[in-house]
Amino acid sequence: MLSVVIFSKDRAMQCDVLLHSIYKHLNIDSKIVVLWTASDNKYSAGYSRLIDLHKDNVMFVRESNFYNDVLNLLDVSSHIPYTLYFADDYFMIRPFTYDHIFKEFETNEQILGLNLRMGKNIVSNYYLGNGELDIFFHKESKVDRYLIKNNNIEPIEFIGNMYRWRDKNKNTWGYSMSVVGQVYRTKDLVKLVPKLNYVINPNTFEDMLMKNALNKEFLICPDKHVIIEICLNLVNTTHVDNPHGLISTELLNDRWLEGYRIDEECFFQLKGNSKRFINVELELIK
Repeated sequence: MLSVVIFSKDRAMQCDVLLHSIYKHLNIDSKIVVLWTASDNKYSAGYSRLIDLHKDNVMFVRESNFYNDVLNLLDVSSHIPYTLYFADDYFMIRPFTYDHIFKEFETNEQILGLNLRMGKNIVSNYYLGNGELDIFFHKESKVDRYLIKNNNIEPIEFIGNMYRWRDKNKNTWGYSMSVVGQVYRTKDLVKLVPKLNYVINPNTFEDMLMKNALNKEFLICPDKHVIIEICLNLVNTTHVDNPHGLISTELLNDRWLEGYRIDEECFFQLKGNSKRFINVELELIK
C-alpha cells in the first residue's frame, strides 16, 4: 500500500487535474492526502470546490504549520510501507503499478527511492515551447545517458534500472530525495524527517532532505518517466528563481470558481522525452 501526499498552495485547479491523472494511472492501493494552503479567501473558496469534488477519494488537510503537518501525516500513515510525495503542478502520464522495478526497490535496501520523474528515455530537462528543448542529455546508446555539464560529458551508468545518484552531484539525476514524484520507504522517513530543521514549505523540506540524505547508494527509475512537471506559475516565496510560465494562479482560480477545469487530455499528449514543460497551451472545460 502507498501513502500519497500532495502539497498544494493556491492551485486548486492544477491540483484537480493532478488528481484525475492519479485516478487514471496509479494502479497501486493508495491513501491520498492533499495538504493545502491558500493566500486569501478566493483561493480558499477554490479548495472548497476541490474538496466537494474529490472528498470521496481524498483526505484534505488545511496547513497550519507545514513541518508539524508533515510529521503528523507521517505518524498517521506509519503503518503504510511506502510514501509518495507530489506537488500540485505535476501530472501522471503513464501507469504506475507494482511491477518488477517496484519489487527491486522493495527488496534492495541500498535503493534510496523509486524516482518517477526520471526514466531511461529522458533526454532533456525542459520543453520550452515552440519546439525548443533545453537539452543537457545526450543519447549515446540504448542503455547510456550523458549529462552535459560545463561542456564536459559525464556518463550515466545504469545497473538494470538503478543508478548511483551521488556520482551526479546536484543535477537532475543527482536529486537524491525529491519531494515530488519519488517513492520512499515510510520507515526511512519516520526516522529522518523529525531530525530536520528549517522546514517551512515543500521547497525547504526538499532542501533539508537532500542535505541529510540517507546513506543508500542507488536510486531506481522506470524505463519511461511516469510524471511530468507543468510549470505554469510560481507560488513559493523561498525559491523564486525556479523556472515557470506566466499563467497566473489568480486567473486559473477565477476560472475554476466559474466552474471550469483543465482538460487532462491536453497534458496526456505531452509524452516526449522531456520531464518539464513550460508554455503549455491549456484547454478548459466545464
